[in-house]
Amino acid sequence: HNSPTLQVAAARVRQARAQLDGVAAGQLPRVDLNGKSSRNQTSANRPAASQNAQAIPSLQNDHVLSLGVSYELDLFGRQALEQSAAQAAGEQAQADLLNARLVLSADLASVYFSVRSLEAEVVVVEQGVQAQVRAVGLLQARFEGGASSRLDLAQQQALLDTTRTQQLLLVKQRAQAINALAT
Repeated sequence: HNSPTLQVAAARVRQARAQLDGVAAGQLPRVDLNGKSSRNQTSANRPAASQNAQAIPSLQNDHVLSLGVSYELDLFGRQALEQSAAQAAGEQAQADLLNARLVLSADLASVYFSVRSLEAEVVVVEQGVQAQVRAVGLLQARFEGGASSRLDLAQQQALLDTTRTQQLLLVKQRAQAINALAT
């Protein structure tokens, strides 16, 4: 599905899962390992501390490695509450996604039935147009034969024009509904 509503709902599910993973990670022990190295070298060409002393070059290497382990005890239940809240947020996001899918499916079904209904109406109106065309032809022949008035013919022609307009509107509505199905 390319529905923006579904994409947003799916993103919220992923966000809630990531939040739950973060809360769960906070309940594990934390291990820190740090290392540091430094090297200092002094030159023999530096000024001597006194006139009679000679400067001696020196090289000094320092290496430090530290390891730390920490764990937060959940004495007051804060971590358990955070995990419950994250779990509930995840379940809510999943329910929202399912609801969005359901609403989209219901909308799709509604539009589909509208299309089918409009198609049936178009067929009926087309049959009505054909019958009215025949009626106009008959009234035209009767008018020419003197058996019908110009008013009767004009009324039948107006009815035919109205039905053709209705037919065009139904065809347009059907096209819009089909377009809605495609998007």
